[in-house]
Amino acid sequence: SAIFPELLLMTEKEKELSAIFPERAGIEARIGSGPRAANMSKEEEGLGLEDEHEESVGGGRGEEEEEEDFVTAKRRKEKMTMNLREACRLKEKSTTNLAEPGRLYATQVACGREFKGDAFIPTPGTIVFRDFEVGKKYKQRFSLTNVSYASNTFKVMDMDLEVRGLFDVEYDFPGRMSAGMSSEVFLTFTPRTAAALVTTLPLSTNTGVVHVRLECYPSSADVFTSTPVLDFDAVTVGESSTLKGELVNTGASPVPFTVLKSKPRRPDAPPSPITVCVRRGKAKKEGDAGDSGVVPGYSTLVLTVKFDPAVEGRVEEDVVVRLGEPLMRDVVIAVRGVGGPVPVHLDGRDVMDFRTVALGCSYRDALVVHNRGSSAAKCLIKLPHELRGFVEVVPDMIFCQAKSSAVFSLKLSPGAETAGRCAKHVNPDTGALEVSLHVQVPGQAVPVDFTLKALLTTSDLTFDPPKLDFGSVYLGETSVLTLRVTNHSLLLQQYGFVGLPKMVQVRPSPFGEILSNETIELEVAYAPPVVAITDFKLTLKSLLGGRVFHIPCKARGVQPSLQLSANLISLPPTAEREMSSGSIFVKNKSKHQETFEIVVPAAAGRVLKVSPHVGVLAPGERMRVQVEFCPESTPHVPAMRSGVDAGAVAGAGEDKDEDMAKETAAAVKAEKAEAEAGSDGQDGEDSKDNNSDGEGDRDRDRDGDGGHEGDRSGDGGGEETLSSGVGAPEPKCAIWRLPLFIKATDGGSDATALPGGGREKEAGEAGQGHGTLVQHLEVRTVTHASAVVVDNLPELEGAKEMTYTLDFGPIAVGEQRVRGIILRNLSEQVVDMCPTAPDHEGVFSILTAFRPIESHGKFVCKLNFTPHTVTKFCELVTIHTSLRRLRFVLTGEGISPALDVEPAGVIDVGDVAPGDVSHQTMTVTNPTQFVLKYQVRFRDVVAPGSTARSPFVCSPAGGAIDPGASASVTISFSPDRAGRYGVAAQFTGIVVVSVPGLAAETVRPMRARCWADGVYIVGGDDPAAAEASAGTDATVGAAGWLVPRGDVLRESTSPPAFEAVNLTLPTSVRPGGSAAAALEVGSLKGGGGDGKGANGEWSFEDFDEESRRRGWSCDASKGTVEAGRRKSVTFTFAPPKEVQVGDLAYFGLGEWMQTVVVARLKGGVPAPAGAEGREVRVTVRCYLEPEAAAAGEGEDVP
Repeated sequence: SAIFPELLLMTEKEKELSAIFPERAGIEARIGSGPRAANMSKEEEGLGLEDEHEESVGGGRGEEEEEEDFVTAKRRKEKMTMNLREACRLKEKSTTNLAEPGRLYATQVACGREFKGDAFIPTPGTIVFRDFEVGKKYKQRFSLTNVSYASNTFKVMDMDLEVRGLFDVEYDFPGRMSAGMSSEVFLTFTPRTAAALVTTLPLSTNTGVVHVRLECYPSSADVFTSTPVLDFDAVTVGESSTLKGELVNTGASPVPFTVLKSKPRRPDAPPSPITVCVRRGKAKKEGDAGDSGVVPGYSTLVLTVKFDPAVEGRVEEDVVVRLGEPLMRDVVIAVRGVGGPVPVHLDGRDVMDFRTVALGCSYRDALVVHNRGSSAAKCLIKLPHELRGFVEVVPDMIFCQAKSSAVFSLKLSPGAETAGRCAKHVNPDTGALEVSLHVQVPGQAVPVDFTLKALLTTSDLTFDPPKLDFGSVYLGETSVLTLRVTNHSLLLQQYGFVGLPKMVQVRPSPFGEILSNETIELEVAYAPPVVAITDFKLTLKSLLGGRVFHIPCKARGVQPSLQLSANLISLPPTAEREMSSGSIFVKNKSKHQETFEIVVPAAAGRVLKVSPHVGVLAPGERMRVQVEFCPESTPHVPAMRSGVDAGAVAGAGEDKDEDMAKETAAAVKAEKAEAEAGSDGQDGEDSKDNNSDGEGDRDRDRDGDGGHEGDRSGDGGGEETLSSGVGAPEPKCAIWRLPLFIKATDGGSDATALPGGGREKEAGEAGQGHGTLVQHLEVRTVTHASAVVVDNLPELEGAKEMTYTLDFGPIAVGEQRVRGIILRNLSEQVVDMCPTAPDHEGVFSILTAFRPIESHGKFVCKLNFTPHTVTKFCELVTIHTSLRRLRFVLTGEGISPALDVEPAGVIDVGDVAPGDVSHQTMTVTNPTQFVLKYQVRFRDVVAPGSTARSPFVCSPAGGAIDPGASASVTISFSPDRAGRYGVAAQFTGIVVVSVPGLAAETVRPMRARCWADGVYIVGGDDPAAAEASAGTDATVGAAGWLVPRGDVLRESTSPPAFEAVNLTLPTSVRPGGSAAAALEVGSLKGGGGDGKGANGEWSFEDFDEESRRRGWSCDASKGTVEAGRRKSVTFTFAPPKEVQVGDLAYFGLGEWMQTVVVARLKGGVPAPAGAEGREVRVTVRCYLEPEAAAAGEGEDVP
């Protein structure tokens, strides 16, 4: 008690429980006393009975009898003394063990393996008492099997104090049990409360304590429907159809129920066409929903559901069955049905949608009426008074013949008053006009309905700004304003500017179209012809309603303050990555100092450079400005890629031009904003004179020194890429328009003076103006590709300089490969060449002497690659020409000459019996260009044989293969004993095909199987690596010798009583789901597959009731298999959706579910011993996951 104070507390609890449950003393006497105490009690009772019997005989016995009584008493005393000594010894041993609990159990080691886990496994795995009632006794029998590696024994220990008085255990002490032996235990359960109970029965074994799970569930009920969905076929309106639903009670307690009124799935559904009646047995009770009844225990009750549609369409409703005590929940049966169509119909058309219509226009549509009946039908459409005047039906009545169709024509002509008259028919959500119309058919109760739908819209166009003021524009320049045109109609409008003045342009085109509610931006360009103020109007016409719109415009022409010596610089043709330059002079002709800046767009900044780009000029001073052009390498179509579409490349150049134009406009706007921010105090004319946000660079038609229209390739400067698919690419023209901004100084500028001495308006006055005046410098360039090109090599991506790549690819070490570079001279002159020397190691070398290339000639340069090691090589070689420099990146890889082996995957040698042989052929191919020798050997062979001989043999084991040739190698498999049963890879190893003298080898995994019987089962779980290497398994070491493992000489040769196969389902399941896995039953074909063999038979015993209830099933419980063939047997685990109270899944926990099924195999060659055939016990297991929400929380389990 001092060491283990909890023992004293347990003793006190036992005394309290003994006082409450007197019968517990008897249970402890039978369970806890152990076999030795039980034998002693029986002997003492026997002696006591003998004494009573002798005393009952009474006197009259002689001296001999008295002497016998004396001897008997003496023996009894000696035996009691021995028993007392034994009890003292056991007490002393118990005290020692109590002080050290770990000494009670020992670690079990057999054949070098340490046993871990439970030494005894109960069958069944869980002892379950179902549907118990308080006051009754229930008894079950289960067996305990020794699954440890050696002999073991068990003893039943005391259960928990709370449940010790509810169970009574009876068993015969088994003594030492060999591995695989079983013993029966009887368990009696006496419930005192109607509550579920889950506990364990502890067993003390030599290796530890084993707990047997006990589950007790009181009598309950579980009602569900086997028909959760009742789906009626199409039922014609006026007819009816009946289906039956079932309520199944899988419990013992009856459950009352009430059928509530059906609840429609849609709130706008018509009155329910579904009625429900309850029927049980032959008695039938019909009526509306609201019937009640009782579902008896372990019984089924039928609900009759009648569908009587009154209207056409689909009906979806729920029949709710409310269960009473003890369940108190609802069972829902979904009822679905479709009301069949009426004879006269519109073939599913319920909307005549005119879509969007414009006021003042007429629209027509046809309404086709179909008659599926057997007689002609009269059809007519009556219009409501709101639609009269702008909706017309032609004809007003038709006769639709049987099995035919007829057509109504509807004409819609909306006017200005249409929206007001039909205001009540306007959908507030969409704004569309929706009027319900009916095709009336005399004699047909249900008319055919359809909806006339139209969305009314206008044809207005608005302009922003409503008036265009181009401000002050330099002569020779162009001012561009942005005009935003908005289409307020819901329809597309086509427009056109007509009667444009010669000095005005509309870009991109004066004609076009505008989508619904779209705002487009048009550029209106104005080039002043004279120094004067001009007022004019632009006329725009729309084809939607013939609308005409006028836009007033105003502009002023002025003289510039800075004079350029030329506003156009044409640079000479320039090769890629070459530089050319040109210059102009900027002179200040005003009477005050001027500050200017030439802005280079971001896109042009990569190829253009202006220096200086900012300058200050005094009156009369001039400055030289230089423009440098260095083109980049642009993508073009080389000769080796003649299949590429050159138009695609040209299109890419055009896209690039558009991007450059956008970047130019953005840069100009930024410069303008910066100039305005720094021009505080400038006068009105400087703040007003402008050139439309610097977008004057988009001008195409000015008359000065500007560009020519035919040379333009894109707005704002850009490149026009012209390339051909073969030969030298054509030149690429580019036009760059660089804006020149002038910052006005204090004191005003006479450059802004208007004729007649007038001044500009202030910037804040009416009209549109710009804070600075802008001039432009146009730079025209022509870029040609290199005059010396390479025809057969691609360019290196991402390189700034023109660099080509030459890849020799992988070749064997010591071999050589020669590749050529084709150089072509596209110029009209002779080109001299000079290469740089390759690396001194000699991996890459030039084999050709360089000579000049004639005009339009070509030259082939040969290069050699000879790797000396297994690695990758890379080197840069440069060829200098009189026109440009060419760079080449040489790459290659030295590889080891490995051989190709087919098949590429696992080599399966097949299935044989002990002493038989099977063959498999593999093909070895030499992919190199030289003769290779090869060797074939095995490595890491795992063979459960009784000798050191390897079961695998190859023939031939080596040889030589010519370049591109193949050789066949036959692998033979001849085992002397069967492998692990049920495993697909019993005999495994690796086939190594190597080349002598080189570190190159090709490996393929290999496997085979050997079976003791002609009929076998394969496909079970593979054992652990440690378990697979124990016993008689053997492994081939690095030298290729097969070394057996384990004491094979002492192994018993007697066949096992049965074979065991474990099968774990690959996926876990939830209640209501399913998972499956398959085994294969095969039959051997003797003689390595060449013999006749015999057909095999198999049969699986049925699953027990508990396994079937939990969802275990098998698709082929019996069958036959031909010799040399296999057939699959699939095991499926589909747990019921309803989680049982007490299962781990009910509490949100997962658990492994398993079952054992016994198979019998007969037939085959060799046939199994015995008339009953070979017994195989298959253990199938699957992991059951819990539901997302527990069923006990009142939520629906998905």
